[in-house]
Amino acid sequence: MTFVITDPSQPFKTMFESTHGDRHEEPWKVLSRYLPSQSCDHQLWWERLAPVIGSSLGLTDYGLGAQYRNLLLIYSIVIPSLGPFPNKNGAKSTWIDCMANNAGPLDVSVNYQQGSKCAFRITVEPVGLHAGDQSDIINELAPKSLLQNLNHIQPDIDFTWFDHLDRTLILNTQQARQYWSLMEHLPCKSQTVIGLDLHEDSFTVKPYLSPLLNAAATGDNFLRVMFDNLRDLCSTSNLKLGLSKVEEYLSSTTHKIQGEKTYLSFDCKSPAQSRIKIYSAVDGLDIDNGFRIVEKMWNRIYRCQMPAAKSREFLTVNFNWEVSPKDGNVAPKAYFLVSDDYDKHISLAVIDLFQELGWEDHIHRHKALEKVAYSAHDLEGRTDIYVWLAFAYSTGSGPYVTVYTNPLARRV
Repeated sequence: MTFVITDPSQPFKTMFESTHGDRHEEPWKVLSRYLPSQSCDHQLWWERLAPVIGSSLGLTDYGLGAQYRNLLLIYSIVIPSLGPFPNKNGAKSTWIDCMANNAGPLDVSVNYQQGSKCAFRITVEPVGLHAGDQSDIINELAPKSLLQNLNHIQPDIDFTWFDHLDRTLILNTQQARQYWSLMEHLPCKSQTVIGLDLHEDSFTVKPYLSPLLNAAATGDNFLRVMFDNLRDLCSTSNLKLGLSKVEEYLSSTTHKIQGEKTYLSFDCKSPAQSRIKIYSAVDGLDIDNGFRIVEKMWNRIYRCQMPAAKSREFLTVNFNWEVSPKDGNVAPKAYFLVSDDYDKHISLAVIDLFQELGWEDHIHRHKALEKVAYSAHDLEGRTDIYVWLAFAYSTGSGPYVTVYTNPLARRV
């Protein structure tokens, strides 16, 4: 299929831009008419994801060209990495992914800050056609294929850290077969998840790497495996990161940490510009201000009634700490897992927080995303939209809140 562009400043205008009166037709609708179906699974993924992602990009103020570029990225690169479209009984799936979204191996998110443009993100666990069977027992192929395809359309992605950790931290299929008896019992064998921050003219790649299979193969503790690899990376790359307090804290709470939820993450940028995400606890004003928000949201959500009148025994909270090699600063972020809660309760908690922060524009945007992207005019009884809520704070930019959702939750 050929795309004809006559004016480079107006991407896809010739072929894809149509109007109704003075209003542009939404890019995802235009693309849905013109793009060919690659397979039955591909078509199912596109039909479910395009309305949600397309509407979200528009409502978060991405330009028309950026909407087309990012939707074509989803269509041509991301969707082929998602594997078979899930059916209700899971009969087509040979792989158990690690995502908190029970509907499929992905989630999307919108990041909100005061006075800043919202950022839209998609996180996926690439799933190969034969993932989980004998030819690809640990789903090694799909994540690397996705990264290669992303690099093909954006050649300046820096894979220095990924290539290093892929050799030292991530097991390959041959190694997995060799140590299979030591890891066969693990319900989730995921090693690589890929996040994409979508920008106006580019995207940022964020791999998330799990130490769990490596730890199972070596018989070592998964935290020790992660930090040994981090120290090796620092030595090789001449980085100075304050890891000792982080490691000391995590090692003292190993019994409370879920190995299958422990990931090492970073930006695929030049090492001088990237960030490494790890878990820890530190003191300081930013931490205090950030955790005031966390405390408020905890109190709002924890007391809410659970579906089926189930009593709440706990609220899962994940913490990560972003370490910058540029200055050694550590930025904390707290994540609440809310996938089992009523969507109505979570939405109201977000709105209440935005009201306290004076984010009136973001309240309108949050409500519009529910109604337009998810067709959720009535949240009563629903539990399928919201997955995570994340909170952070920095002196320079103040609080920021990220709302993670299930892009398969739109009701047709």
